[in-house]
Amino acid sequence: MSDKVLVVGSGAQARISKAERIYFANYSHTAFSDEEIIATRAKIIGFWSAPAVFPEFFPSDDYISEHFRQSLMRPIFSDRLVACTSQNHIPQRQLGGVPVRLMLPSDISAMMASSVRKNLPFISLTHFLAGAAAEPRKFRKLIFQLLRHWSRDSPNVGFNSYFRPSTGMLALCHAIATCGPEKSYILSGFEFGRRSSHVQGPAFHQKSGWYRNHVIADRKILKMLSKKFSIQIA
Repeated sequence: MSDKVLVVGSGAQARISKAERIYFANYSHTAFSDEEIIATRAKIIGFWSAPAVFPEFFPSDDYISEHFRQSLMRPIFSDRLVACTSQNHIPQRQLGGVPVRLMLPSDISAMMASSVRKNLPFISLTHFLAGAAAEPRKFRKLIFQLLRHWSRDSPNVGFNSYFRPSTGMLALCHAIATCGPEKSYILSGFEFGRRSSHVQGPAFHQKSGWYRNHVIADRKILKMLSKKFSIQIA
């Protein structure tokens, strides 16, 4: 059996190959047919953000079409994980009759603490240098959001995506926590620059200039993980 674990992001250049496990982040699986995925002989895990699966509980993030939501029920998945990085109350544990496993903010915090010894929100000097220098007014607004978040004494509520990793990077952390340090981890379809080309369309989550969702956190976390684990970018 292969000792390779593949984590697939939503970038347009994503590729899949034979592996022990394949983690599909958000809607990256829609770029491949069931036949292509089955041919990898891998255990298939879907790893999604909560707004992508349950947009009715996240009205400000309601950007996913019903077509994409229906794709989550494809029979290729042996496990379906939903990452909740905020405290929005999600009462159900099923999507169209298909069970999903919720990762609550406390679960994600424990996973991040174990893998990179960091908690959310993920803040670094680079965030301040990039944001404050480029757009001081917008960056001050983000800092005030963080201060309100901390004042609520709720570990993972209400901070901007600028200060948290992408769903794909959370999937990588979960893969490492589940499969162990001896495996070889391959990333495909990840974008660490301008996040402008995704399987959902060219405008999906596009941000300009310094203000790009998740990019700084993803780069920092990947650098930390690469020092301890075998990680390659395909």
